[in-house]
Amino acid sequence: MEVKVVVMAALLGIVSVCNAQLDGNECTKASAQSCGECIQVGEMCGWCSTEAFLKQGESKSARCDEIKALESKGCSKVENPRGNITIDENKPVTNRKKDGSEKLKPDQITQIQPQKLTLKLRAGEQQKFSLRFKRAEDYPIDMYYLMDLSYSMKDDLENVKNLGTDLMHEMQTITSDFRIGFGSFVEKTVMPYISTTPAKLLNPCTSDQNCTSPFSYKNVLSLTEDGKRFNTLVSQQQISGNLDSPEGGFDAIMQVAVCGEQIGWRNVTRLLVFSTDAGFHFAGDGKLGGIVLPNDGKCHLTNNMYTMSHYYDYPSIAHLVQKLSDNNIQTIFAVTEEFQPVYKELKNLIPKSAVGTLSANSSNVIKLIIDAYNSLSSEVILENSKLPEGVSISYVSHCKNGVSETGDNGRKCSNISIGDEVLFDVAITAKGCPSPGKSETIKIKPLGFNEEVVVVLNFICECECHKSGIPNSPDCHFGNGTLECGACRCNEGRIGRVCECSKDDVRTEDLDANCRMDNGTDICSNNGDCVCGTCECKKRDNPEERYEGKYCECDNFNCDRSNNKLCGGHGRCVCRKCVCDANYTGSACDCPLDKQPCMASNGQECNGRGQCECGVCKCTDTKFQGPTCEICPTCPGVCAEHKNCVQCLAFKSGELKDVCESTCKNFKPILVKKKEDLPQPNSQPFLTHCKERDANDCWFFFTYATKNNTTEVYVVEELECPAGPDIIPIVAGLVAGIVLIGLALLLIWKLLMIIHDRREFAKFEKEKMNAKWDTNYTFPHCEEVKALIDKSCPNISIENPRGSISVDQNKAVTNRFGSFLEKLAMPFVKTTPKNLENSCAPLHCTRPFSYKNILNLTSNGQEFTDVKYWSTEQQAPYRTHCKECHANDCWIFFTYEEGKHSDSAHSGKTPECYTNPNIIPIAAGVIGGIVLIGLARLLIWKLLMIIHDHRDFTEFEKEKMNAKWDTFVVMGCTEQISTGILESHWEGLSRHEMLAWRR
Repeated sequence: MEVKVVVMAALLGIVSVCNAQLDGNECTKASAQSCGECIQVGEMCGWCSTEAFLKQGESKSARCDEIKALESKGCSKVENPRGNITIDENKPVTNRKKDGSEKLKPDQITQIQPQKLTLKLRAGEQQKFSLRFKRAEDYPIDMYYLMDLSYSMKDDLENVKNLGTDLMHEMQTITSDFRIGFGSFVEKTVMPYISTTPAKLLNPCTSDQNCTSPFSYKNVLSLTEDGKRFNTLVSQQQISGNLDSPEGGFDAIMQVAVCGEQIGWRNVTRLLVFSTDAGFHFAGDGKLGGIVLPNDGKCHLTNNMYTMSHYYDYPSIAHLVQKLSDNNIQTIFAVTEEFQPVYKELKNLIPKSAVGTLSANSSNVIKLIIDAYNSLSSEVILENSKLPEGVSISYVSHCKNGVSETGDNGRKCSNISIGDEVLFDVAITAKGCPSPGKSETIKIKPLGFNEEVVVVLNFICECECHKSGIPNSPDCHFGNGTLECGACRCNEGRIGRVCECSKDDVRTEDLDANCRMDNGTDICSNNGDCVCGTCECKKRDNPEERYEGKYCECDNFNCDRSNNKLCGGHGRCVCRKCVCDANYTGSACDCPLDKQPCMASNGQECNGRGQCECGVCKCTDTKFQGPTCEICPTCPGVCAEHKNCVQCLAFKSGELKDVCESTCKNFKPILVKKKEDLPQPNSQPFLTHCKERDANDCWFFFTYATKNNTTEVYVVEELECPAGPDIIPIVAGLVAGIVLIGLALLLIWKLLMIIHDRREFAKFEKEKMNAKWDTNYTFPHCEEVKALIDKSCPNISIENPRGSISVDQNKAVTNRFGSFLEKLAMPFVKTTPKNLENSCAPLHCTRPFSYKNILNLTSNGQEFTDVKYWSTEQQAPYRTHCKECHANDCWIFFTYEEGKHSDSAHSGKTPECYTNPNIIPIAAGVIGGIVLIGLARLLIWKLLMIIHDHRDFTEFEKEKMNAKWDTFVVMGCTEQISTGILESHWEGLSRHEMLAWRR
C-alpha cells in the first residue's frame, strides 16, 4: 500500500512539473520587480542578485524564478531566505501525585508544553512544531450549580439542598481542591413570560402555594469550599413560577460566564451544571416581550441579581459558545428525559459540553455530575484564536495506542486518563506578507483548561540583501534608484532597467524609434515593450520559451519540428533556427547520419531491397515495406513461394517438374537425410523452416535462408507419408462400446423390473391382509368334531395329502428313416439328361427324386444312425466345403467328401488374395447388427414379461374372487374356525399349499 502511495505521489509530481513547464510557474508569472516582491510569491521562488545575469532584451522580472531554473541559467548568487521557529518558554508538564505532601497553586501546574514560541514565516513556507499535553493529577475544580426554580422543579429543590456536602465528599476522590457555588433562574420579568399583575408578582403560584417573586437570574452562592454553607443557602430557596414552558436559562448562563469576579472563578477547571426540566429561549424570542436590543455579553449583576433582563434580548447560541469558550467553562446539561433530544443537539454546537439524564426529582444529580466530568476531562480539544489574514493552521493528533488523526479530528484526543500524555503537531503557513514590519500573536489552548500556548508570528517581507542596498547609486542612471540585490529599484517617477527614463518620456517618438528594427513599423518586433528606448521582451507562459535580441526578433520556440518535437529532439532552437546535435542534419534535425536503424536482422542494409536515407529505408521494390523492407503483404510467404521449386529440384515431381531447369534457377537444394540435419534457427541470422505437402499427401521438409545475396536451401530427402488406419482396434473399440451399452441397458431394464415386481408383491400382500373371509358357512359333521374337541381327543391333526406318479408300462420308441427332395418336373428341377445324372456338377450328387423310404421302423438305434448317413452306395457322400488361409494371406477353396468306404477332395475356384477392406461398411454393419440384436432382445424380453405379468395377474384376481378359507380337515370331520387362526396358518404356506386349501 505504501509503495502504491509513493508511486502515485511521484506520478502526480511529474504531472505537476510538466504542467508547470507548459503553463509557467508562479514565480515568473508574478513579474516581480524586486527581491522582496519575489520571495512573497512562494517558497520555491528565488531572486538572482548577480548583476550581469540579465541578457539583452530581458526585464528585471527575469531575475525571479524557481531556484533550480536560476541555477541552470548560470546565476551564482540566489536570494532565498527561509523561516524558523524559536521556543521562548518551555516549562515541562507537571508530574505529581494527589497524596503527595507538596501543595501547588493552580498557576504552578503545567499541563501543556511549550508555552510560548516565535515563528518567522516566509510566504508559502510551512513551519511545524509539536505541543505536548498531559492531564495533571489532583487538578483544582470550580463547579457552579445553576438550577431552574420554576414551579415544576419543586421536588428537585428538596434533593439539591444536601448537594453541597454530598458532592464535596464524592469529589474528594478526584481532587483535594474543590469549590462549589449555586445560582438559580426563572424567566424575564415581563409579559408574556410572567404575569405582571401585582398579586402574581408577589406570588406567581396558586393561593395555597407559597412561592417567591419571579426573577431572571440570581447568584445565590459564589464559589466556596464550605459545603455546609451551600446546603444552608440552598435550603432557604423557594420555588417561583412563570407562564410559558421555555425558561430563560440562556440569560443566566451568559451572566455566569462573564461575571467572573462575582462568581469567583479561578484559573482552574471550570464546570457549570445547568439543571432544568424545560426548554430554553434564545435570540429573537425577546421580541415577544418588546425587547429588541441584542444581548451585549457583559456582566449586569447588581446585588447578585441580573437587572437587565427586561432590556436585553436572550443571547444567541453562537454568542453563548464564544463566551463559554473564552472563559474556559465546560457545561453539563442535567435535564429530564423528555428534553434529552433538544439538549443533545445543543451539545453538538457547544464544544466541551455534556448531557445527562436527570431523574424526575433530581435524586441522581451527583452521579450525573461525576459521570459528565469524567467524560469531559477525558477529551482534549485544541482551539486557536482568530488568525491574521493570509495565515492558516492545521493539526495532526497523536493519541493513545498510536492513533493519529488529521483535519478536524486532528484537534482532539479522546479517552485520556489522568497521567496520559498526547502529542499534537501544529503547522502554520502564511500567504504573502500579511503584516509588513510588525508581529502578530495567536493563542492555542485546550478547551476547558486555563492554560494556553502563545505563538508570535514575524513575517519575512524582504531579502537580506535589501539591508545592504545603495541609495541613489550612480549605477542607477545618475542616482535615480537604489542598487540592491543586483538590480536597481527606481525612485518614484523613474523607470527602466537602470532607471534611465522618466515616466513622462516613455511614449515619445524618439524613444520608440530606437525600438524599431531596420526602420520598420513594428516596435520590438511585436514581441516586447519599448521602455526608455530599449526593448523589454514579453514573457511566455512556459518559462522555457523566451524572446531574445535587441529588438526581440529572436526566440527559442519557433523552429521546425519533427515528430511533434522542437528540432526533432536532436538540437537547440537559436533565433528560430535549429542547431543540430552531432550525427543529425536537416532543418528540423530529423535526418540522422547513422545507418544503424536501416540494418536488418540478417545484417544487410534494408534487406538488400532498398537504400538508407536519413535513417529510413526507401524500398526499391514497391511490394516490400517496413523499417528494413522486410514486409511483403502481397507475397505468399517464403515456404509457399519456393515449394514447387524445391519439389521439382529435390523429388522430380510437382507442378514445375517439366519446366524446372528454366524456372528454378535461383538456388540449388542441398539434400540431407534427416530433419535433425537441417540448419537450426540460431545457426543463421535469417532462416525459415518449411513443411509442405505434395499431391500424394506426403510431407517434405526444407529450410530457406539468404546469406550474402545468395540463397541456401536444405531439403530432407525422405518423404513422410501417413500410414493407413489400424482396423482391428477401431472395430474392437466399436464392438466393445456397443456391448457395454447393451449390457448397461439390460442392467437398467432388470433393475426396473425388480422394482416393478416388488411393488406388485407389496400390493398383493396389502390386499391379502385386507381380505375378508366368509365365516358363516357350516360344514356337515361340525357338531361331531366339536364334541371330539370338547372330549380333548388326542388324535386330532391336520391332513395335507400329496399326489404321486407311477409308470406301469415303458416300451422303447421305434425309429424310421426316409428322405425327400422335389417333384421331378420343371420348373422344380432341370430335366436335361446331364442334370438328371448329376445336378451338382462339378461336384458329385445322386439323381433327383421326390420321396424315398430308406429304413423301416426299427428299435435298433445304431442301424438308424448308419442308414441316416450311408443309406445306399448310389447316394451322395457327406461333403464339407472348406475355406483356408494360405501363407501369403490368400484364401483357397475346396470340398472334402467322406464316403462310407473312402474319402475324396476337390479344389474350387482360384485363390482369393487379401485386399484392404472398406472400414466404413464393416463398422456400419457391425454396429447395425449389434444394435438390432440388442433391440430384438429387449422387445422379446418385454413381450415375455408382459405375457407373464398378465397371466399371473389374471390368476391372482380369479383366486382372490373365489377363495373362501374357513375350514380344516380334522380326522375326517370339519369344524368352523376363526379367521385369525386361518390367517396365522396361511403365513407359512407356499403358493401350491395355498391352492390345496382353496374351496
